[in-house]
Amino acid sequence: MDNPKIVGFVCDHAGDRISESAKAQVQNGTRIFPLYCSANLLPNTVLDAFTKGADAVFFLTCSEGSCKYFDGIAKINRILESIKLQLSDLGLEPERLMLFYADPFEENPLGRALEECKVTVDALSPNPYKSEIGGVVENGVKANGNGHDMPK
Repeated sequence: MDNPKIVGFVCDHAGDRISESAKAQVQNGTRIFPLYCSANLLPNTVLDAFTKGADAVFFLTCSEGSCKYFDGIAKINRILESIKLQLSDLGLEPERLMLFYADPFEENPLGRALEECKVTVDALSPNPYKSEIGGVVENGVKANGNGHDMPK
């Protein structure tokens, strides 16, 4: 798929380890939104991204066992499973929603997440909502109410 629209939500604690060079790899069609904790994301935010034309949405969170909050990883897993069921109701493949863990020793977890996302998206058909809405994701999604981008 040419220039897929990808939305990424990155846990601030996992994002602390993302270098400026990794942030610079973010390309056109990809938007990254920081979250205080991935488990705080409202499910409607993810569904909104898909209905505005996102081909894929991913989460980059702390690795299991390194989450600063007691049940953050378990909570985000429950939220994502619920959203995947809703995606099926929208006629979208649940594979479009991905979860990645940032290993504390990994050099570029964001780059890995983006590459895996693109491989998955390439195997899927374009988001049918893209043609209805024009694929506008750039300014239409806010994460956790703050809507701020990670610096590039």
